[in-house]
Amino acid sequence: YPINISSPAQIAILLYDVLGIEPPDKSKPRGTGEEILQKIDHPMAEIILEYRGITKLLSTYIEKMPTITNPKTYRIHTSFNQMGADTGRFSSSDPNMQNIPSHNDEIRKMFRASEGHVLLSSDYSAQEPRLTAHMSGDEKMIAAYKAGKDLYVEIASIAYNLPYDECKEFREDGTRNPDGKERRNAAKAIVLGVCYGKGVPAIAEDLGVPRKKAQEIYDKVMVSFPGLKQFMEDSENMARDYGFVTTVWGRKRRLPNMQLEPYEFTYIGGVPKDFDPLFDDEDEFDDGPLEVDEATKQRYINVLNRTYSRKEKEVIKAKAKNEGILIKDNGGYIAEATRQCVNSRIQGSAADQTKLAMILIGNDKKLKELGFRLLLTVHDELIGECPKKNAKEVAERFAHLMVEAAKDLSVPSKCDVEVTECWYGEPLQLDE
Repeated sequence: YPINISSPAQIAILLYDVLGIEPPDKSKPRGTGEEILQKIDHPMAEIILEYRGITKLLSTYIEKMPTITNPKTYRIHTSFNQMGADTGRFSSSDPNMQNIPSHNDEIRKMFRASEGHVLLSSDYSAQEPRLTAHMSGDEKMIAAYKAGKDLYVEIASIAYNLPYDECKEFREDGTRNPDGKERRNAAKAIVLGVCYGKGVPAIAEDLGVPRKKAQEIYDKVMVSFPGLKQFMEDSENMARDYGFVTTVWGRKRRLPNMQLEPYEFTYIGGVPKDFDPLFDDEDEFDDGPLEVDEATKQRYINVLNRTYSRKEKEVIKAKAKNEGILIKDNGGYIAEATRQCVNSRIQGSAADQTKLAMILIGNDKKLKELGFRLLLTVHDELIGECPKKNAKEVAERFAHLMVEAAKDLSVPSKCDVEVTECWYGEPLQLDE
């Protein structure tokens, strides 16, 4: 019988009952969400994900195009939200033009330049890793970029104590090097994991390796690149001391949860609701003081700090509750804020850099004279339009200004510019 591929219940029957696939997440034995399907190594999981992706594109973009396109200009006008993300990145809405999958060329090819014009797209090469190198001040990372090396290959080479060429995906003769690819991917996962605030468990999942192996690789990288490790510690200390972290350009992101106490204690009883501080004496009540005394707090903190199991902690909190004390565990809030410390500085700096480039480009007289105008930003990428006859000159100026926005960094910035007739179309060969 045919199944309804849009039905999670029927998909679960197909995957786990008919095909007999072992659930990748034991806590969700009948799960059919995207994260679970991505972990299933079976062609059917890929088909379901592809179907869902196409269905979303159809409903979100293609079917809506006629209603959201200006009938006179044939253009779509999105809205950009200045602080759409907490890190300072733009977000886009009505419609979200930043969320059109980059791997789906056919969808992006729907968007074309005006008659007689071309699209120019320029993105920063390894923007966040370069900012990581600059902010960490790690000498080896900075030297790698100044020498024009592949940072991930260089990190793998130093961490594994192997020649640079043995950590590349391809050998000098052009043949594939599986071991080199694995080493480079491991280094890349660590660096991007740091950028995005991921821990070792998440990095292990990205690499598809046991947590122990991921920890070994992580430790090697941290030992080999002490500036990176120090940067992570400094970012967390900044947030603990001041309640915020800063980007390269000095913009703050407040992380107040970094200054929370690990545990908060309050008496459940407190004082009666009709307590009047002007006429009533607090000491008359048997409910106890308003605050838990320090000795009692410390007694519970000592026990909780020796306990790692969540179940055991719940037992201790239940015991305290029986004594009239409510314990609030702030560990989850602090852990989340800790993950945001480094990510906020790196992704926030990337957002600042891109916005600074947009200001330089928008105010540039030369680009205005050449008929260039900025159309869209997708995080580290800027997209604009100009008359085809001016494309070569515009492309050079466009890339120059994007690099100029990062001129004060200790590592060189690099931009790749493509000139096309449609978004993600075939690059045009410009006349010399």
